[in-house]
Amino acid sequence: MSEYGDGASADGGSVEGESSYGGSNAGGGMMESRFAKNMNLPHVFKTDHISPATRLLEKRRQMYEVQQELDLQKREFSKKEEVFKYREEGLQRKNLEILESLARFAKFLEENAAKRNRAEKKAAEELKLREEKEVEIGHLKEAIKELRGVREETRTTVDRNLIYSTFLLSVVNQDNSFEETAEVINRHNTLLATNEDLTQLSLKFAKEQEAVREKMGRYIKEQTDKVLNMQNQIGVLTKVAESKELRGQQVEGNREANRNTLKDRTKEYGQSLHSIENIFFRCRSNATVSHKLTYKPLEQLETIHEFVSDSEHIVKLVRASRRGQEQTVNNT
Repeated sequence: MSEYGDGASADGGSVEGESSYGGSNAGGGMMESRFAKNMNLPHVFKTDHISPATRLLEKRRQMYEVQQELDLQKREFSKKEEVFKYREEGLQRKNLEILESLARFAKFLEENAAKRNRAEKKAAEELKLREEKEVEIGHLKEAIKELRGVREETRTTVDRNLIYSTFLLSVVNQDNSFEETAEVINRHNTLLATNEDLTQLSLKFAKEQEAVREKMGRYIKEQTDKVLNMQNQIGVLTKVAESKELRGQQVEGNREANRNTLKDRTKEYGQSLHSIENIFFRCRSNATVSHKLTYKPLEQLETIHEFVSDSEHIVKLVRASRRGQEQTVNNT
């Protein structure tokens, strides 16, 4: 509260300084009013009734009065400036004190926040540790409960096995080959170990025998599969050979048929050539036009074609002439 009160006083000082400046302005207004008062003379007096020397003296007097007023204002301004400097230094000191106080207060707040964070963190850690300890206590209680059960079971087993201890003592007392019950137990353990070794050896031999049996079975199966595959291949190759043999027979039959067909066609061709040649010579001998003698079948056929065409033309002419004669006879 004191700091804010000092700030208010500082503001008040500033207001006072402003009023002082306002007072200096008021002094300037007084000087101006004096000058105006001195200058408010009749116009005739200023121009006609005042000599230049009097006017000069009046100006000097006015300048002197203005200088005195200025000196007075300078002294007042210097005093106010000193007062303002003193107040400014006081305000600066108070401002520094306020800043230091704020810094200390901020540091205090930071320390409190750090302490609070550490306390909260420690409380969280303590809470977590307590929960872990509670869980651990629960596990230990369960372990204790289990151990108690094991202890009870062990006691029951010990009570149940007392009869065997009594039996072993009676064996030692009756048989002179054993001096203590530990020797009987050791002999029993030895026999158990030997029995275990023999059992393991028997299992090993049984496994080896089973492995050999499996290997033999796989070998027999592989050889059987090979024989079957070879038999299948032989059957396939036999079928292929039979199909090829049948195909060869078919090809040979086709070849023989082609030979017979070729012979028949050759025979037919020879007969055709012979017939063409005979017809050619007959046409050549019966034709009224001489034809060139040739032995080429195509030329002979062309000659035969010309002869047949001429014969058809002649037959048509003969028939036409007969029809004309018949019509003439009918008309008469």
